[in-house]
Parts: sequence; structure tokens; C-alpha cells
Amino acid sequence: MIKAPLDLQLSNHDLIQPDLMMVTLARKQIMTPVKIEGAPELVVEILSLSNADHDLKGNGKLYKDTWISK
Repeated sequence: MIKAPLDLQLSNHDLIQPDLMMVTLARKQIMTPVKIEGAPELVVEILSLSNADHDLKGNGKLYKDTWISK
């Protein structure tokens, strides 16, 4: 498990910072010292009233589009 702050780059123009991520050893090649490049096996967003809409709608669509399961 990797906790924030660490950037997740899902495309050339999508750079976000989830609360928690998991990358298995089988996919460790997507990890760099400064970010994860590609979809990890697990992403966790901790919702609060101030960011729930953004995390569910904005990032949720981004995760779906890059094959990260909910």
C-alpha cells in the first residue's frame, strides 16, 4: 500500500493524488520514485463533504475510463 502524497499519472494529461494505492510486485514497473505511471490494482479515495463530488464524479470517471474497478 502506498499513501499520499504520491502522484498517479493515468494519461499524458491526467495527474491525480489518491489517498491510498496498491501496486503488486507483478506490476512494480509502473512505479517510479516520484509517481505511478498507469493504473494500480487498487485506489482508495477517502471522501469528505468538501471533496465527495469531485472524487466520485471527476476521479470516478477517470478511474472507470482507465480500468480501475470501484
